[in-house]
Amino acid sequence: MKTAIIIPSKNEKDYLPLLLNSIEEQTYKNYIVIVADAFSTDNTREIVKNYGHILIDGGMPSEARNYGAIEAVKQNCDLLMFIDADIVMPNSKFLEKAVKEFKKRNLDVAGTFQKPFVVSDNGIKHSSNLSYNAIYSVANMSMKMLQWTKKPMFHVCMLATPEAHALIGGFKAVEYGEDSLYATEAAQLGLKFRMLKTVKKVWISPRRFKEKGLVQSGTVYFLYNTLMGRRFAYGESSRSYF
Repeated sequence: MKTAIIIPSKNEKDYLPLLLNSIEEQTYKNYIVIVADAFSTDNTREIVKNYGHILIDGGMPSEARNYGAIEAVKQNCDLLMFIDADIVMPNSKFLEKAVKEFKKRNLDVAGTFQKPFVVSDNGIKHSSNLSYNAIYSVANMSMKMLQWTKKPMFHVCMLATPEAHALIGGFKAVEYGEDSLYATEAAQLGLKFRMLKTVKKVWISPRRFKEKGLVQSGTVYFLYNTLMGRRFAYGESSRSYF
């Protein structure tokens, strides 16, 4: 399956190279990378060009993903992978296993689990921060349990067929939770949604908690995961690209 890896970005010079390097290490090579950039003022666009990937204009996360999907269809891709710019693929087999499982289980939409990382002199390593790990453990548990319901949730690294994406109508421009709203709409349309089982957890930067504080961000995660809101208003700044 020709896979489009779609990355929304804005001012991602510190994190985007980590993701792009992890993509280059993948054993699965039938992919293209599309970066939908919201007019970065740092050198994010130059980084994308230097890696030789497709660069298009983006916007808010939902817009950027939808623009990326349009370009992927033009490029005759069979599978869409939406992945945030501050995510890192955990090993070289990640993409290969994800595509294989997605196809084998005949899925329409799928999600992946996650764990927080920090960057050290020796590279990326698992964060030892108990609060970050607790928050992502709750998120993982919620995604695992809710995958069987009509209100599943997922975020940061998501897969869908172009046909499913079109039926869903793309990612909606809501203040928070547009990713899980996408999963919920897929399930309610009768599309097959599941969390992938054979791939390792993707590495995610806990920078949002650092920037917004654990209390504010943790409260939103708790309310969102437990109350299963799909249009939870977290303020304009929450999704305005960090």
